[in-house]
Amino acid sequence: MGMNAHTTRVVGLDVSLTNTGVATLACTPRDEWTQHVYTVPTTSTGTEPAALLDRMNRIAATVAETCGQAHLVVIEGGAYSSKTAHQHTLAGCWWLVFRRITRFDMPVIVVPPTTLKKYVTGKGNAGKLDVALGVARMWPDVQLRSSDVCDALGLASMGAHLAGLPVPYKVTKDHANALAGLTLRK
Repeated sequence: MGMNAHTTRVVGLDVSLTNTGVATLACTPRDEWTQHVYTVPTTSTGTEPAALLDRMNRIAATVAETCGQAHLVVIEGGAYSSKTAHQHTLAGCWWLVFRRITRFDMPVIVVPPTTLKKYVTGKGNAGKLDVALGVARMWPDVQLRSSDVCDALGLASMGAHLAGLPVPYKVTKDHANALAGLTLRK
């Protein structure tokens, strides 16, 4: 991904049925950064398949609006060891979001949860609080109001680093080690 004379935007996504985390990082040609983090909250409209599909489609459509302006999207992959009652529905939502964002002409990187944790904390088994603290150290001026936006900002940070952008935080050995298994391709 070659950098050019335009602002480069990287989006991080933490897909959830209740609060999908979204983070957009933008780097200008002068290496000036802006960050925008938010959640896409949705409430249950029922457990019938049609109601669940409607909810998942609303999440995918809202996220796609942000991703349409990105140069790179980084999305957290599934937590396959997770044993929640909604795992099947969450997987369906993830695939709908993935399908929508891959229609755009930009690279999409899927990052396993353990790789995100390793990038942000140095440990692949870190808890939510450790991830939040790690992201807050990287981006001290960003208001992080939920673990969903922390994960999304960590993912966007990984994408910016992998794309060769001059990230405004100190790059550590842990960052490089976590990125070792990821590649940027279209």
